[in-house]
Amino acid sequence: MPKQERSRRTYELVLDAAAAEFVRFGYSDASLGQVVERTGLTKGALYGHFSSKQDLAAALRRHLEAVVEELLGDIGQRQGQGLAELGEFICSVAERISADVRLQAALRLADEEFRAGGKPSVLLASVQEMSRKLLRETEAAGRLDVALPLDAFADLTVALLFGAYHASGELSGEELPQRVRNMWSVLAKLATKGAG
Repeated sequence: MPKQERSRRTYELVLDAAAAEFVRFGYSDASLGQVVERTGLTKGALYGHFSSKQDLAAALRRHLEAVVEELLGDIGQRQGQGLAELGEFICSVAERISADVRLQAALRLADEEFRAGGKPSVLLASVQEMSRKLLRETEAAGRLDVALPLDAFADLTVALLFGAYHASGELSGEELPQRVRNMWSVLAKLATKGAG
């Protein structure tokens, strides 16, 4: 195996192990020793790619930003279908969270930073912003209950996704997306009940 490929695989292995450690223990209780143990590599292999726990956390934050950019790019390419598009977006975010340990770790780190007085995660803010945009489109097309306050509905969308994620605990890979789909179905019916 070429040296570059071996180096890339080691980088990926270390980042996945660190993500699993951060998901389970959070930033302050995560241990670089445990990351090394999870990989079966030496400390030198870890430090060859990441100089510190901070460096690992920064790589996970960059991953979160890349995922958000990708998810927003995907939805930006679709034709504006308002509420249906918002449902697809919310479900695709749930699927991605469920399948991506690095994203889960980045969300845990972002949540810890927010609780310590920081800003909400870029994913949470993006979901809320996209919810408002698509709800305005749905309202403009006359397919949204006019009595429904848009900001409150956007907040419910965020609460649905992230509440389901935080309440999911040890759900299997498919349970979170299915739970989000089921709750979204109920919320979407309520949103269109009084639409003309």
